[in-house]
Amino acid sequence: MFAAGLSWDVFYKYVGLIIFIFVPFGYFISDSRTFWKKKTFWAFLVACLSVHCAVWAAIIPPLDSLNVFWLLIIAFAISIELVALLFLRNLLLLNPHEKS
Repeated sequence: MFAAGLSWDVFYKYVGLIIFIFVPFGYFISDSRTFWKKKTFWAFLVACLSVHCAVWAAIIPPLDSLNVFWLLIIAFAISIELVALLFLRNLLLLNPHEKS
């Protein structure tokens, strides 16, 4: 794979992309089990995932290298993103008149 010209830096960026998508969105989906039957939940998820990937695509490629400093900043941003996802999900999808 690396003999074909793929650098370690590109490899780390794509592995980071995979991890930083599956961890927050995997948790978000598993925590949102009660909303799975609502189409608005899935539309909200697709919109958030699209924004996440667009931001990732804009920020990561210009970085010369993905070192520990950047990984810590990205991990902090992802944790804020997860809190925002949970807050917005509850704000948009919880109906105060529904019985749980």
